[in-house]
Amino acid sequence: MKSTCEPITHLAFADESHWNTGRYRALALVTLEAQRQPGLEQAIQGILLQHGFTGELKWSKIDRDQDRDAVLDLLRTALHLIAQDQLRVDVLIWDIEDSRHKVRRRDDLNNLQRLLYRICMVVLTQRWPPETCWAIYPDQQDGIDWQALHRMLRLGIARWYGQRPRKLLEPGTPPRIAELRPVSSADTPISMLADLFAGLATFAYEQWSAFRDWQQEQRGQIRLPLATESDPASQTSKRTLLRFAILDAVLAACSKHGLDASLDTSRGLRTKDPACRLNFWLYTPQGAYDKAPQKQKKAS
Repeated sequence: MKSTCEPITHLAFADESHWNTGRYRALALVTLEAQRQPGLEQAIQGILLQHGFTGELKWSKIDRDQDRDAVLDLLRTALHLIAQDQLRVDVLIWDIEDSRHKVRRRDDLNNLQRLLYRICMVVLTQRWPPETCWAIYPDQQDGIDWQALHRMLRLGIARWYGQRPRKLLEPGTPPRIAELRPVSSADTPISMLADLFAGLATFAYEQWSAFRDWQQEQRGQIRLPLATESDPASQTSKRTLLRFAILDAVLAACSKHGLDASLDTSRGLRTKDPACRLNFWLYTPQGAYDKAPQKQKKAS
């Protein structure tokens, strides 16, 4: 899955969260100039070693204070780089209860492939300048036709540029894709950031109401009823509390850096201006024609 396009100037790393479970699913794409890769990987590995990690740290594995602290350092480092225009993170979130996804025999794997195409198309054509040469490294996922995805992206970019009025295009050649190769996130430090941002996004939508209550209680604005405290079944788990603390800290860091990400109006993380280098994008169906792919009926 390589094309002639040298040198590679930009890199994209993708990972997903809950692509086939739960109501809310997410796909994150981390993009940067290729020259910044060594420094970012060194920073990620340094944080992991500082907190005693020698392997991969995933959102789904946050169980201890040590995990929370390491994730916070990783995300704060990423947000600092985003604020300095050295990194971009786009997170596409979809709701399987919307009109696009609430279809019979929905093919979640095919849908993931189509949404990966969509986020790559938008980011490569609209969020970075032309005359770029890309290597794209999605997390390995059995069942996705990576060669077809590579071909679709190349054709899609050419078609998008061909249909745009010349006065709306920046001068220069369209972005090109030199390589699209699935990788193991365990061996790819920057993919870890994509996993964490995708996990954060799905968690924010799933736990929005509970998080807002927790946030207000932390600030002394409300006090939960004593009856709730005496019922073990109603107690918030430590795993959830650790994630609340991460989400709260991320929102504070976004505010500090002037990044346009909020919870208040969307019941989850969302960015008003998609050009912002931290872009939480809640997918909305484009019309009645916009439907998730369906599994084919088996022949009788």
